[in-house]
Amino acid sequence: MPRTGRIHAPGVLHHVMVRGIERGPIFQDDEDRLAFRSRMEQVLEEERVICYAWSFMGNHAHILLRPTGKSVSRSLQRLLTGYVGFYNRRHRRWGHLFQNRYKSIVVEEEPYFLELVRYVHLNPARVGLVGTVEDLDRYPWSGHALIVKGEDLPWMGVKEVLSQFGSEVKRSVMRYREFMEAGWDQGRKPELVGGGLIRSFGGWESAKNLRRRKGEDRVACDARILGKGDFVDKMLRESGDELSRREGYHRRGIDLPELTIRVARFFGVDVSVIRGGGKIRRVSEARAILVWMAVMELGYTGVEAAKWLGISPSAVSKGLNQVRLKKDKGGVNKKIREILKTS
Repeated sequence: MPRTGRIHAPGVLHHVMVRGIERGPIFQDDEDRLAFRSRMEQVLEEERVICYAWSFMGNHAHILLRPTGKSVSRSLQRLLTGYVGFYNRRHRRWGHLFQNRYKSIVVEEEPYFLELVRYVHLNPARVGLVGTVEDLDRYPWSGHALIVKGEDLPWMGVKEVLSQFGSEVKRSVMRYREFMEAGWDQGRKPELVGGGLIRSFGGWESAKNLRRRKGEDRVACDARILGKGDFVDKMLRESGDELSRREGYHRRGIDLPELTIRVARFFGVDVSVIRGGGKIRRVSEARAILVWMAVMELGYTGVEAAKWLGISPSAVSKGLNQVRLKKDKGGVNKKIREILKTS
């Protein structure tokens, strides 16, 4: 069964965290970090996602993003599945690299934007990789160094961060560094990595329909949202259509095994062939559409789809890209509708 869906909101901040499985490393050396950063730059630029803060440690990474397109999920899918393929090939290993799915929290901009920029960029200090702000200025695996240099990058919103400290770049950099130094000893701030204690009240419809209680803020307690009651309510309302659609598929019994049967029936091939790695054109198309529907419609992760199909995460990424390029051509949308409609 797919897990509870994430909230994807274009134009809204997302704090993304990825961790190694069983707290193991996701970076073994600087070559790994460079590969992750290079892939991140490429994906974010191509997908029109702006990054404001990022930091890489040994077994986890933090990224603060704002998608301008439809969904940040597609960008992260490309980034993480592609990196897993690189990492496994380089280190001659197999299987999962990341712990479960990445964690993503949508964030209310005021008052959390600058606090999260600081929180993310101070991660190397919290784990002992740097000892002073001057050390952090030179730390290559954090966006802090790019902000201090005032670099203008298409994928990173350096100017937008510095604009919070004034209009003149040199003075803004100085004030930004003072802001970082002022928070140096704050330690971990759990309030910045989760929006509340309760994921839902009896499902999404119940959560949306709860009324403001006397003397209290409205339910601001979904763990995927960091913000006040009104912001939480707005995110629930705007994400409701997608979540309701996925819940509808689940109520109809459309999970990954059922979806595989439907796709096989639609394309006139055996389930065993789709799951067996067959590469004839019809089977490859069926598998690519199955991957797309599992991830984008039903909410499964690329890793879950790969495990079910017996293929690599990089093959899942390839399938997603294949459908993405044809999404509005060749009747792909019509095929997806027909597959979901059939009983």
